[in-house]
This record gives sequence, structure tokens and C-alpha cells, in this order.
Amino acid sequence: MTRPYNETLVDRMNEETVIKQYCQALEIDEYKKNPVALSLDYSLIRGGRITAMAEVKCRPATTKNQFKTYFISFHKLQAALLFSEFGIGSVLIVRWEDVIGFCPLTRRVVTHVAWGGNGRGQEGDKEPMAHIPISRFRDLA
Repeated sequence: MTRPYNETLVDRMNEETVIKQYCQALEIDEYKKNPVALSLDYSLIRGGRITAMAEVKCRPATTKNQFKTYFISFHKLQAALLFSEFGIGSVLIVRWEDVIGFCPLTRRVVTHVAWGGNGRGQEGDKEPMAHIPISRFRDLA
């Protein structure tokens, strides 16, 4: 069974707003939306070269410090690790209700991997999740 695609047009618009803010703040030349098969949302480009990948999450009903960790699907961490083999870093960018935060998406920031996920009742909802301490996130100025 193929897992349903749950991202809406509003989700994609919110993510694009966040990536624009991030790129402006860090003076990144441009960004491009990646195909779904690459697992991470955006390619970040400087001087015509992909210098990083970005995964963007919007959590409007949650404040940054509401939980001790932020968890992300382990397969997204795997994708980030694969890109690092080619000298391309990855960043996780999260817009919470109160702030936009970001951290490198590397194995060094992950404290543990646990079974989890959301509870939509869809096949594939529960999977290994990589937990990242909130303290590893820097606020976007």
C-alpha cells in the first residue's frame, strides 16, 4: 500500500515563507523545491552550487520550548547523512508558534532514536524517529 501524501497547498505556502526568511537571514542566493524522492524539502544554492539541503517544518500550535526534543522521521536523517557524503550539509528549520529555529541535521545532534510518529491512523504513521534536543536549535534573527 502506498502511503498517502498529506501535505496541503497551505502547508507548502507556509514552508516557502519560512525558507524565504531563512535564506534572506543567511544571505543564501536561492532555493529550489526538491522532488519528493529526495526526502528533504529544499536545495540551498550559493554561487550556482547546491551547498545545503533544508527540511522545513511548521508547527503553529506548538511553542519552541513546549517539549524537550523535536523529532523527525529517521529516513530524513538518513537522507541528510547521504548528502553529507558529497559535502552537502543539511539543516532542519522549524517555525513554531513563537519563533523560527534551525539546527544542522547531523547524527551529532540526535540524542536517540525511538519508535513514534503521528496518529492519523494511516499505514506508515509510526516509524523510527530521531530526537533532537530543543537546545540544539538556534533562533533565526
